Amino acid sequence: LASVSCLEFSLVLFISAEAAEVARSIQNAYFQTEALREIAQALVAVGQVAEADRMFSEAAEVARSIEDASPQAKALREIAQALAQVKSFGKAFSTLGLRELDDFLSELAKWAPAFEKVEPGLSVMVLREATRIAGWVHPSWQQVSEVLRGLKN
Repeated sequence: LASVSCLEFSLVLFISAEAAEVARSIQNAYFQTEALREIAQALVAVGQVAEADRMFSEAAEVARSIEDASPQAKALREIAQALAQVKSFGKAFSTLGLRELDDFLSELAKWAPAFEKVEPGLSVMVLREATRIAGWVHPSWQQVSEVLRGLKN
């Protein structure tokens, strides 16, 4: 059994290395970012977290090289979403970067399933606090916060 696990491990690393080389050959930076992110997600799924981490970092680096602001922001949002789904929230926030308040809260809401994986009810707590603070700047978010305050965790 140990030799099979070692063989599987070697095979996964070989395939991911080959896939990464193919991804790096993609000329379009947005599509290259997508490919690297997909490889990283596959690595996480098979327990290769350290290698996935490197792949997510590479994907973010390529995404930041996209000159057009809209595709760059989209690529970084997608990487941040993927990082959140694997519970790497610190890296997800770092990758997401500074956003307009409404955009940030929208992204945070999309991460709700990831928060729930950590602890049931955590998504409501996170969104409640985020909207409460956002309400200091925009009163409409205060109303959302009050609605969320009425929900159970």
